[in-house]
Amino acid sequence: MLLLSACSTVLPQIMTSRPQSAAATSVAQATVAAAQPASTPTVSSPTPRPTASVLPTAMPRLTTDGWLETATPHLRLRYYPQSAAARDIDQVAVVAEKAYARANTVIPANGPLMVTIYLAPRVFWQGGVTYDGNTILLTYADRNYAGVELWAYLVHELVHALAGHYVHRGSEVGGLLGEGVAVYTTSGHYGVEPIQQWAAALSASNQYIPLCTLRTAWDTQQHEVAYLEGASFVDYLIRTYGSERFLQFYAHVPSPPPALRDRNLWCRNQGDLPVSGVGRPYSQLETEWRAWLQQQRPQPVDQAALQAQIRLYDLVRQYQQQRDPAARILPPPPNQWNARLHTLFAAPAITPTAVLQEAMFVAAKRNLDQHQVAQTNAILDELTGSIATNTFTGTFGLAYRGIQAALDEQAAAVRLHDRQRYQQVTLLGGPSWPGALYTDYRWTINAITLNPNAAIAEATLQAQGALPATNVPYRITLRQIPGRWQIATAEQVAVDLSLPPQSKDIAQRNGVLWPFPE
Repeated sequence: MLLLSACSTVLPQIMTSRPQSAAATSVAQATVAAAQPASTPTVSSPTPRPTASVLPTAMPRLTTDGWLETATPHLRLRYYPQSAAARDIDQVAVVAEKAYARANTVIPANGPLMVTIYLAPRVFWQGGVTYDGNTILLTYADRNYAGVELWAYLVHELVHALAGHYVHRGSEVGGLLGEGVAVYTTSGHYGVEPIQQWAAALSASNQYIPLCTLRTAWDTQQHEVAYLEGASFVDYLIRTYGSERFLQFYAHVPSPPPALRDRNLWCRNQGDLPVSGVGRPYSQLETEWRAWLQQQRPQPVDQAALQAQIRLYDLVRQYQQQRDPAARILPPPPNQWNARLHTLFAAPAITPTAVLQEAMFVAAKRNLDQHQVAQTNAILDELTGSIATNTFTGTFGLAYRGIQAALDEQAAAVRLHDRQRYQQVTLLGGPSWPGALYTDYRWTINAITLNPNAAIAEATLQAQGALPATNVPYRITLRQIPGRWQIATAEQVAVDLSLPPQSKDIAQRNGVLWPFPE
């Protein structure tokens, strides 16, 4: 986003294990087999990927404004007590330092630097913003319906933080080059994406936005198109002129004046002036870049995936405006928050309908990441209607609602200590009756993967009673029988956060060692 001024708890009688993946894992890769006779659904193992080990850190301290703080060599990580970030902070620290190293490969730190990163347990806008003064605010939530992994947020926003010290005053930190270099360094806007194939498809379409329009009216352009063009243009400049010359260009290129009256005149004048570092005018660079894009030969699948991504995030913004207005707040730095902002950012939307709509967004993004464009669009079709009416009528929504009802029914049975009611919603051979007394016992759904007659739900458990639980992640398998869903298994899982993926291509272009030096 644009730079701005300004514990482990095991519940009784429930199967526990450490699977290969957890809430951060792409469960879209898992497949639940159709119901087996006298058996529970089976789940295939997801493809392994690098995950964070534990980085030893000092005991967190409590700040005067109520945040916990954990320090790493380059970062101060701040988070709410009893939040998902508090639960996972050791892994978060590992990912954060790795992300800093990746950002530093493209925008070198200009001297010693300590960045303060606040981790909020709710989505706002796309989920990240960098402020003046080495301060970043990020989403870290179990149900992140923006679909962005922590490492991608961190790399993107840390590039902004580093750039704020690198570029000359009056130069462009945000906008075309600023957001472009952040997306380039991350290898995509919302994770790893085929930047050049998508940009080539865009350049050949009527959605293409001229570069000077982006330079002079960035905030009014379609978000995904603008960020993609910026990343592709930066990639082309570094490929063509090298990292050192690009950085000269980036550090000195002037931004348009704030009160620009004649954009076209400014564009014509600026377009013919050679720019620092590369020695060519913007107009020539744009022509050469688009000619290079023509050689990329995008496939129809690239155009389809790009359009699905644009549609997805346009709908996310529509959902926020209509159903989660707190997510459209772009707040001041957290050290300036009042009690109202703390309340709004301390928790996500919690109504049952909002929870399921957000879980459907998670499924849509996971399907898109797995190149299942038709499935992505099918989910978005249902979401469009659901957001408009605040109801569920389609295949996905009705299944999600049925799964939510099953989990709510099981939780109510535990709270009421009603064993017969518990057994009615539990598959024979499924999770055993807990037996202990609980004054509170609630599941919160974060994601659902549907398969024929079966499903996997990722949920967190809150419980007060014999063994209290706060934000404990579970992986629950369910089987559909006529008229309802039954719970087959409930496994407590360990969170494994992904590290920034290695990119030898970026390393070679920027003359740095890869993978990260330990």
